[in-house]
Amino acid sequence: MNSLNFWEASFSLSWRKFQFCATAEELTASIQEMTKVIEEIAIAANEGAEGTTNIAQKTTMVVEKSDEVTNQADVSKGKLG
Repeated sequence: MNSLNFWEASFSLSWRKFQFCATAEELTASIQEMTKVIEEIAIAANEGAEGTTNIAQKTTMVVEKSDEVTNQADVSKGKLG
């Protein structure tokens, strides 16, 4: 192997190493971005679940108050009837 071939091989190896490092960095950045998006989706899903729970609790309160009004109406009806 002459010196020119050695330098060509060395340059080729260095170039491949550079390309590999650049690809690895891009892959790392993509994975980090995907992780961030997944975390944001999880947060949004959790907030949605909390909102649904809140709605269910308020609906239960409305039903209970409605039952109270119905009972009071029945009591009033009995007093008047």
